[in-house]
Amino acid sequence: MTSPIKHLAFSFGLMAMVLAAAFNSPLQAQTFHRSDINHDTKIDLLDYSLLIFDLLKPPSTSPTDINGDGVVNIFDYSIFINDLQHPDASITPTASPAVSPSAIPTPVSSPLPDSTTIEKKVLMIGFDPTENGTSFAETYFSSAFAGKSVAQIEDDVFQQTAAAFDRLSAGTIRFSLAQKLRITDSPTYSDGFKFSLESYAKCVWGTPSFDPTYCEQRKEQFDYVKWITDEQICEKAAQAGADEIWILSLPYVMRWENFMVGPNPGFNVNSANYTVPSCSKHIIAVNPTYDRPYLVLHDIGHRVESTMEYLTEKWRPEDRSTHWRNFAKFGSPVGSNPMVCGNTHFSFNTATGYDVGNTTQQENSCDDWKNFPIYTGAKTTQNCTAWGCSDAGWQEYWLGRLPRSSGSVELISQTGKPFSFPKNWWKLLLSPDEAIAFYQSIQ
Repeated sequence: MTSPIKHLAFSFGLMAMVLAAAFNSPLQAQTFHRSDINHDTKIDLLDYSLLIFDLLKPPSTSPTDINGDGVVNIFDYSIFINDLQHPDASITPTASPAVSPSAIPTPVSSPLPDSTTIEKKVLMIGFDPTENGTSFAETYFSSAFAGKSVAQIEDDVFQQTAAAFDRLSAGTIRFSLAQKLRITDSPTYSDGFKFSLESYAKCVWGTPSFDPTYCEQRKEQFDYVKWITDEQICEKAAQAGADEIWILSLPYVMRWENFMVGPNPGFNVNSANYTVPSCSKHIIAVNPTYDRPYLVLHDIGHRVESTMEYLTEKWRPEDRSTHWRNFAKFGSPVGSNPMVCGNTHFSFNTATGYDVGNTTQQENSCDDWKNFPIYTGAKTTQNCTAWGCSDAGWQEYWLGRLPRSSGSVELISQTGKPFSFPKNWWKLLLSPDEAIAFYQSIQ
């Protein structure tokens, strides 16, 4: 299974081009930018290098701890990626506004579960190049298909993911298939390269020619804007009335597990986001791969983590910690400072990423999360048998603990201004334009 760092790391060559293109001028004078790690008034490859070094070997304190929570992790990486695209949006003045004293969040309606059904339509894409009628995916990854064809796997992935959301939401989140597309052209990369059936063997684990370094570098060159434009992805999504795009593709062909496209800049969903003029709205694409086709929930978990970081960015730090980060914080040694619940890579009973089969019994507060924002303090002692000791099981368990009760709650921003937040978090997590409108509304 892919290491956590692989989910985070760009190639340094690509980053140099991105940074050179995006930040060839200094930041505003007399300000401090949170992602200017070395304090040289610009965000560049040096800042990125410092961040990646500390991700590989996390220190207890460091300038790369951008959010100041005492650990360098995916949250800091998410902030850095967002700041790459919006460098002036996160500049912190030397004087901060006073924050009003804390008040207990006031529920404005009943804590009963929200029975409102959230219905989303999915454009399902099988991105499987062919050569003379021969499928790349079936040639190299049929061992992962359990006797099914590639088309059947695509259908099965959609059906199983939709069924998982139906279960984890008690029937209140329903995905339906708007349309299914198959794209069989091999993409053209920025240097003109196209994979052939033979050359793609370099990117298949277990083949004699497997070269992961080459393949990591190659996928960094995938041109998302060109591909989305050439294949008319946004137009087809609009015609189908789709709210989501789910793409099954070959490993190492595309870069991101999730990405956002829209008519103007969006926000980080554990990836870059792309401005495509032909898109009529912001839409999130989830991108599992044919070698591990049933990791859609895992990818959506990262999308949730990044979206919640975005949605809570302007909250008072104590509210952000209490309601989001205390539940989703990254692993610490079991028994010393156990997690309240966990996150995509870390179940509450382990300090090791991807250790979803750990049978250690651990006290946790996952079930209390649904009581947002007034918690009971109730705890449960469990191990991996609570989710079947599988990755898909853990993701369904964790996503199912996100708050989804009715009504809204009044919270306080960093500047002391009140704002309303839905007690059913999925209303924003699955609606990027509404998430952007909420973020922009906080003063």
